Amino acid sequence: MSVEENKKTLYRVFEEVWNKGNLDLIPDLVSPDYVGTHAQGVAKGHDGYEQMVKSMISFLPDLHYTVENVVGEGDILTAKVTYTGTIANGKIGDLDISGKKIKVTAVLINRYEDGKCIESENYSNPLNPLKQVGVTIPPEWGMG
Repeated sequence: MSVEENKKTLYRVFEEVWNKGNLDLIPDLVSPDYVGTHAQGVAKGHDGYEQMVKSMISFLPDLHYTVENVVGEGDILTAKVTYTGTIANGKIGDLDISGKKIKVTAVLINRYEDGKCIESENYSNPLNPLKQVGVTIPPEWGMG
């Protein structure tokens, strides 16, 4: 598939699956051999991808992704994305973070095969959302 066709797949994944919660489209857009690394671990196959989406939507029911930009070469796309949402239920230690809004920017490196995402690496700074919800980041971590 061409870079442009893979970009269409990427945009559809974020708009239809992540933003609208249409999990039935996962087999059309994601390879059954999918492997994705992200902050919570590794997702594999359709079931792993679906569980990753459900987990994020459970944590951030109003989750919304915006694809900022995408560049590609061959079967690889790199995308800068931003997601926003309000935490449904959560605690970090004694700090109640329920109802707090977060905004996270991430860089994805995806590989496509036969028009479907087969591999994805997600890179973001995990300290940014912690800081946004009121966690004190030690100055020696460089984010204080």
